[in-house]
Amino acid sequence: RRNRQQMLGLEGDETSRFGGRYADLDHVREELRYARRLFARHGWPEIDVTKRSVEETAATIYQLVQARAFPEIGALVETGRAAESGAESGQVESAARSSDA
Repeated sequence: RRNRQQMLGLEGDETSRFGGRYADLDHVREELRYARRLFARHGWPEIDVTKRSVEETAATIYQLVQARAFPEIGALVETGRAAESGAESGQVESAARSSDA
């Protein structure tokens, strides 16, 4: 953690309590931009962990690793993600209704 704080320009008392640059919204945005550039440069996927448990995040990471190791599984993982995404937005349900008609 100390290395990360130094890399982000956190020094002295700023690292020992909330406040300072560590909790500053602009600094958080800067850190997110840096992380996104780093991930893009290396081709790493971004995983939104908002409202997800550690176990759910671990399962997603496991699926991504398996998809890279076994490309034939990758299509199944992508299909599952598309279904999840559609279900969240109501697309799957409305598609099912229109096919019943």
